[in-house]
Amino acid sequence: MLDANARLPQSRQQRVEVRSVSPSVEISFVEGFERDWRMPKSLRAAGLNRRVAVVQETAVRECPDMYFDEALFLALIDFVAASVPGARLGLADRVEDVGRRELARQDLLAGWARLPATERDPAGAVVARLGERPVMAIVTEFWVSAGGPRPYADSYTYSVLSDRRLGDALRAFLAARPEAERWIVTPAVLDHPVAEDPARQRSGWLGRLFG
Repeated sequence: MLDANARLPQSRQQRVEVRSVSPSVEISFVEGFERDWRMPKSLRAAGLNRRVAVVQETAVRECPDMYFDEALFLALIDFVAASVPGARLGLADRVEDVGRRELARQDLLAGWARLPATERDPAGAVVARLGERPVMAIVTEFWVSAGGPRPYADSYTYSVLSDRRLGDALRAFLAARPEAERWIVTPAVLDHPVAEDPARQRSGWLGRLFG
């Protein structure tokens, strides 16, 4: 079974990042839970029952194959920080590490600095807390390692979880970033039916990501 942070074997040579070029990257949004999406257990009790997925295509014209847009992932962390002033942010390599083994943003950047660009990955989860209560989170879905259906196939998909709809605010935040000039963003947030209790949905192609 795959979880949200499963890394299936892939050639690191396939994910070549061209630093001399600023590649154009396609980004799309899906708001709501897919029928088979399962809420990570560690976040289920916090009431984060709204999801907007940011889908980053990994195929870009300037690179042979898979591309990880570091700037996009860092922008999403900034969005969480801006949305919940005063919150404490914790990053975990895997969803199951939330609340047990978490790092700060600077630890992620320090880890990236020790690796070549082709070996960097986003964190598996980012959790914002007020006190000890999770109030917002990002869960990374590594479709880049698992294939999958459209619009998620071969992507890095970031599910931003909250207690309110955030699609329009998130699009506006990203549009104001300096990197926005190279992001090809879909003109609207795609609405999917929102499950009242995503944890109760039976396992399927999206559920496989969380085991």
